[in-house]
Amino acid sequence: MLTLLEAVYGKVRAAWPVNRVVTLLTPLVFAPAAGYVATWVPQHVPGIAFQPSRAQLVGLFALGATRALVIAYKWLDGWQYHENRLALPKPTVEPPAPGPVVTIHNTPATVPEGSAVPPVQIVGAPSTAPIPGVPVGGGVAPQTSAQVPGAPAAPPATSVA
Repeated sequence: MLTLLEAVYGKVRAAWPVNRVVTLLTPLVFAPAAGYVATWVPQHVPGIAFQPSRAQLVGLFALGATRALVIAYKWLDGWQYHENRLALPKPTVEPPAPGPVVTIHNTPATVPEGSAVPPVQIVGAPSTAPIPGVPVGGGVAPQTSAQVPGAPAAPPATSVA
């Protein structure tokens, strides 16, 4: 018996997905029911000191029905967004392509056979010789006019005694 119910349920669900049921029943059943509840509550719930007139009841009915329609619209919008996300292909991450292997211990690098990349060998350390005009701590050293090429010579220093 259970398999028969599952088969019937599967066929009904295939013919009437949830979004179709909501689309069909909201304006026919849910919105009028929400309007009726919105008008019934102020008349029959004790503790509410609001006795609406006939015009106010019509306004409450319209308000309840509109709220039901807005909620159904938002639900259907989210359902469509969900279905669109399911239809997108899953992103795949490919591993990086293998490249040349470089060993940095003054030994030649190994490159796959048939590769156009020449082997690399790191020899020695970078130069640590000081650069003229740059102090060891970095920055720019102040220069005198005697150090600047093409500058006029500095006047002789005089001492005042």
